[in-house]
Amino acid sequence: MHEISICQSILQTVESEFDHEEVEHIREIHLKIGLLSCIEPEVLKHVFKYIRNDTPFQNAELIIDMVDVSAQCETCGSKFIVEKYKFVCPQCGALVSNVTEGKELLINKIILEEPAHAEANK
Repeated sequence: MHEISICQSILQTVESEFDHEEVEHIREIHLKIGLLSCIEPEVLKHVFKYIRNDTPFQNAELIIDMVDVSAQCETCGSKFIVEKYKFVCPQCGALVSNVTEGKELLINKIILEEPAHAEANK
């Protein structure tokens, strides 16, 4: 289950970019995950709920936006969304291997709670 190491890596990456006090105020970590990334979003969310316990991220939520597979035809240059894993250009019918989106795993956005609001909720 590589989702455990992915969650650990996400938390390490975010922690390296923020100071300790800021990390405690992180409420949402938004990811963009491509359909070809071999990551199961629901499993990742489930693992994240356990990995975050007893860490400064214990109040953070993992928000996942899935990214469709897009490709560009090497023959005619047409850009299109790949549907049902058919890598065939809808314009010219050529087989396509140039995937332009759909493999990514990106930390897209971090939402921090206002410190004054966080203090009031303690």
